[in-house]
Amino acid sequence: MSFSSNFARLLESLSGDNPISDWFHHRDRQARRTQMLIDLCQDAMRRARYDPRSSGGTRLTDIGLLSYRTPENPIITRTKPVVTDARWLRPFAEIEGNMLRGAHITMRIIDSRGNILFEDNQSGAFAFRTRFVSENWLPLETVHSSRRGRWSVVVYINAQLIGIHQFEWANIGGDEILDQLHTDGEITPELQDAVKNGKFRRMSLDELLADQED
Repeated sequence: MSFSSNFARLLESLSGDNPISDWFHHRDRQARRTQMLIDLCQDAMRRARYDPRSSGGTRLTDIGLLSYRTPENPIITRTKPVVTDARWLRPFAEIEGNMLRGAHITMRIIDSRGNILFEDNQSGAFAFRTRFVSENWLPLETVHSSRRGRWSVVVYINAQLIGIHQFEWANIGGDEILDQLHTDGEITPELQDAVKNGKFRRMSLDELLADQED
């Protein structure tokens, strides 16, 4: 029997809190996540007809949404649908490149009919690789668009379209079923910091009702 076969059997026999097994599982998980992000961002840039080579290599390295049923518990969503009982949405994107040294970043949420429902703008001299989380949020109670079809997160840098990320809605109700709809990507320490530093505040019932009346 070959060394590789013996090694494979050894790995299969490892279970529980074995550090070797945990290391391999962690490495495989990270590799899958990295490839998922690469594919996701390439698709988003392709939809935008954006070629990073035309802008000195500036490119998307992550894109998605934070959806909230409560202000305290965001669900990060990249490839899975957003549940229809979400109350708020916040887009996020990570961009890498020299264009960030003095940039204006715009993130929008657009519904299936092409209506712009939300826009967030940020300007500054950002680091070479920066994760942007919208400083405000889209309160879905105020949105009259149907939660059907494909919506989009659209990202611009200095008015140049660089990414279109599409997402769909899942009509799922009940905590028991919702608990089975897990996040499709980990909330990294960087994203946690960005969420905490953003200006997401709790909306009171009075504010929600006032918005609905508008």
